[in-house]
Amino acid sequence: MSYDKIIINIFKIVTLLVCLIFFIRFYNSITLSEISHVFTSGYEEESLLEIWYNIHGKEMYVDHLKFPYRWTLYNWMFYDFYSLSYKFISHLLSLDIIWLPTVLRLLTFSSTIILMFIVYKTNKILNSNSRLHLYFSLILIFGLSFGYWNITVRPDLLSVLLEIFAIYIFLKNNRNPNLSYLVFLTVILYFAWSFKQTALISFCTILIYFLINLKIKKFFIISSIFFSLISLTVLLQDGNYLNTIYFIGTNYPFEIETLIHNSLKLIVKNLVLFSSLLLIIYFKIIRFNFKIIHKNLSSINFFLFVGFFVSIVYFFGVNINAGSSDNHTFTLLIFLNFLTIYNEKSIFENLLSKRIIIISLISYIIICIFIITGNLGRLAPKKYENIRNYMECIKITNKSTFVDKNFYRLPWITNYSNPSVETYNYRFELKSNRLEHGGHEGLIKNGYYDYLVLFNKNNYNLKKYSLKKKCENFDIYKRTLN
Repeated sequence: MSYDKIIINIFKIVTLLVCLIFFIRFYNSITLSEISHVFTSGYEEESLLEIWYNIHGKEMYVDHLKFPYRWTLYNWMFYDFYSLSYKFISHLLSLDIIWLPTVLRLLTFSSTIILMFIVYKTNKILNSNSRLHLYFSLILIFGLSFGYWNITVRPDLLSVLLEIFAIYIFLKNNRNPNLSYLVFLTVILYFAWSFKQTALISFCTILIYFLINLKIKKFFIISSIFFSLISLTVLLQDGNYLNTIYFIGTNYPFEIETLIHNSLKLIVKNLVLFSSLLLIIYFKIIRFNFKIIHKNLSSINFFLFVGFFVSIVYFFGVNINAGSSDNHTFTLLIFLNFLTIYNEKSIFENLLSKRIIIISLISYIIICIFIITGNLGRLAPKKYENIRNYMECIKITNKSTFVDKNFYRLPWITNYSNPSVETYNYRFELKSNRLEHGGHEGLIKNGYYDYLVLFNKNNYNLKKYSLKKKCENFDIYKRTLN
């Protein structure tokens, strides 16, 4: 059997394993017959709560330092689109609000399917002769880096979908779109930004490409339309809008350890793509002794490398922040995929290259086997059991209640006034003494709430409260009269 057939067969095995892992995770996360109380990504409750507020027509982009310490973390279209989608689906199917997370996760999953199709179509534009573009598309989108984010409630998948759709349009028009396509392209890029405020990779890539190739008129058209739309958005939004979405004045520390940890995870989860990148760099740059890179690379290769390096800058900028994860790499990985597909012939032109790819694929298979056997990663998200028992036990409380565990603070789980969840930066703001009233801890110390539902009572000053009821894994405290 030839090396080419071996590689294709191994790609088939990897694709099957990746799809199996995704199917197991999907099955363990989403059920349509009953409510599944899970969370599929860190601090998913932030998104769920703000969408709930949007559905009920409440104010968005409030000051997160003031009570009740909410943070509208993402851009406006994410909340509006998910809210309107839920309203339509819930009206159509007569759903209770408790189905909100399930409906929204299925909405994200739908965008994943569309994203996979767009990546596949773009791969075909870049290399119509490739026998691997379907395998690469499936392994990438349903693979280890995307993971649970294909079925979580975040704006990342939809913003990436729009960014890659813009790249598809740009490449389909031979990187030289006419005025109507240029305007359409810019609007798509604006929508991507409107879902997530950091979705600027495709915009910057196209802008840099125009600038370097001296297409100044198109450079000014796309930049002027894009920034005009953003300026109009800022004018229409609340005064706290920009400060909120870009963390201005927010206590958010940098951690070099996070960057190193996420970089290693990114490489391990995508060995095939990074092995391909090293081979491309060797065959297209090093072999030419680093002579003028722009002239030695084809126009498409140059464009894709620009996208990759812009993605790298974004990756370093985001992953140096505390709490970030290696999942903030989707656009980077898609550009790597495009580079690999476009340069497939060069990558597989000699025996050593083929062996390197085979070793990378086998390593990927080993990782997948470890995941499937339960020795690495997670096949099921964190589940919250006995929700009915919880709801029954807290019936003695009223609207003036504080709950110290994020998931149980969601308003369809606990019915109380001014719902809020603890955002990632809350503990940093609390430590810096920047929260109004000293945060929930200060309010509890002063006896603000009538009732406390505490899973960990040691975090609070309970001098103004007495134990009212002991439940399965939490206690209920009531404010004393004195």
